[in-house]
Amino acid sequence: VADSATYKQVQEFLAQKGYDVGEPDGLTGQKTRDAIASYRTSIGLAGEGVDAQLLTAMGIRKSQFLQP
Repeated sequence: VADSATYKQVQEFLAQKGYDVGEPDGLTGQKTRDAIASYRTSIGLAGEGVDAQLLTAMGIRKSQFLQP
């Protein structure tokens, strides 16, 4: 699971792309979950939620997923 700072980055990214995530606050409400699912589908990325593949696709590097 990503931390709240990472979720906020994901929310801000999705909002810039036109997805409705509500207010970017680092919390994963239904709007954020729906936006993540829609974005993953739009780029042909299998899986669900926030994982290393999604963060890489978004260009988000500050994450526990990508640390050695």
